[in-house]
Amino acid sequence: MTLRICMEKYIDKHYLGSRVSYHDYRNKDDVYNRKNPVYEIHVSRNKKDRANLFLVGCSPFCIVQMSRDSLFDLNDFERSCKVRLSLFMDGNDPVCIDSRAGGATYHLGCIIGNENYTVVQLPVPNTESVSH
Repeated sequence: MTLRICMEKYIDKHYLGSRVSYHDYRNKDDVYNRKNPVYEIHVSRNKKDRANLFLVGCSPFCIVQMSRDSLFDLNDFERSCKVRLSLFMDGNDPVCIDSRAGGATYHLGCIIGNENYTVVQLPVPNTESVSH
């Protein structure tokens, strides 16, 4: 099961009825090097209220929830340091790894603050075949 399918099942279960946008961020220099999938959950009915929630796919069964400001802080860090980060799990902590060969690793909490994100473990589907 792909990360996007796991994320969509989570969204269907927890945010039914909310408007959802998918953002497919790609590296402009390398169209085959995709970044983490990002879903924007429009939690407010008021279009002027920008308090949306962002779900960033981290690993097949793990997503990171963050605010618009936290996602912007992460993007600002990439621009200012001239890095291209992808989000992965290192044990129980999300880390950002520069996608270039030999790139540096940064803990997400050091970039946006530990209180500005939440890690959500998704249920692992049962892969055993069902006998008929």
